[in-house]
Amino acid sequence: MNMKKIYFVRHAECQDEQDEVHMQADSSLSEEGREQAALLAGRFSHTPFDTLITSPLERSKETAEFIGLASGKDIVFNNLFDEIKEPTFPEISNKEGVSYDAVRGIIQEKWHLPAWHYANEENFTDAKKRAIKALKFLEDFPAEKIVVITHGHFLTMLFLIMAFGKMVKADEFTIFDSFSHTDNTGISLCELKDRKWKMRRWNDIAHVNEKIH
Repeated sequence: MNMKKIYFVRHAECQDEQDEVHMQADSSLSEEGREQAALLAGRFSHTPFDTLITSPLERSKETAEFIGLASGKDIVFNNLFDEIKEPTFPEISNKEGVSYDAVRGIIQEKWHLPAWHYANEENFTDAKKRAIKALKFLEDFPAEKIVVITHGHFLTMLFLIMAFGKMVKADEFTIFDSFSHTDNTGISLCELKDRKWKMRRWNDIAHVNEKIH
């Protein structure tokens, strides 16, 4: 098996992030996010790759569109790379007297339970199974250099599965997710050979730092 290079990218900043509110699936990029995406696209216009894959959530889709326009690559949409799903507002509003922050607290306490759900969110087992499927999808995909636009918490899950396999536990994810951080448009380069993953670069934001300096 030839070595594959996978460029995992967290989407650019969306308006909900800038407003510091819960991110909805249809939240578009902020003005700052569009600037980040343009800088990211410039970076990939000088980085040869074969395929551009993205989560269909709006903030990822818009980020991928900048890269697609700059590179001339078509976009492959795949829900396997969506963010770990939280309960939607209509589901929460049906439960009177419970704030969204309270709901998140309840979920964090119980999301390690494989059969437990508060509403329509993913629990740890759901998210882990999807991450395993996502990595298998990339292993089998017929391209050697792939750009994947995805989301911060799901990136944590992907990296843990790469490093430790299916034995990763919910408390380990929680610890690493709070310890680690991926910036908007941060690039993490991983290599895959003989079904073994290796991280070569994590959260590279040189393209954004060029603007700052």
